[in-house]
Amino acid sequence: MRRRAAPVKRVRRPGAACRGALSRFGAAASLAAVQGHRSRMAREGLLIILGPLIQIILIAIKFYIWVVIAWIIMSWLVNFNVVNRSNRLVHALGDILHRLTEPALKPIRRYMPNLGGLDLTPMALILILIFVQLVLGNVLWSLPQAGH
Repeated sequence: MRRRAAPVKRVRRPGAACRGALSRFGAAASLAAVQGHRSRMAREGLLIILGPLIQIILIAIKFYIWVVIAWIIMSWLVNFNVVNRSNRLVHALGDILHRLTEPALKPIRRYMPNLGGLDLTPMALILILIFVQLVLGNVLWSLPQAGH
């Protein structure tokens, strides 16, 4: 009589039982679930950064609007001889305000008509900044909460 050989024990790799039990569509569904979870995590990570970033931009726009208003008031005070431009403090403040506002006002001046002594570019800049502020506020409001 012939002797049977002892059965060989197969060592399974971790997860092999799960892979063997899943059909082709089950594997695709589980892969899609993992990818969906990863994309949801990436989206939540983006929302965690995007919300505060938009809020900081909104604060910067509010601050810049006040800088433009200060430049308008300063230019009126200098033009009506209320303050003397030869004063070092007045000159330094006027120079700082001019350097902060001129890069944004110069491109707008190219498209604004020349009205003589009346410069409406600061008002146009303020309106543009308010429009950007409203758009960013709507974007911030429409963002879903990160945990939901």
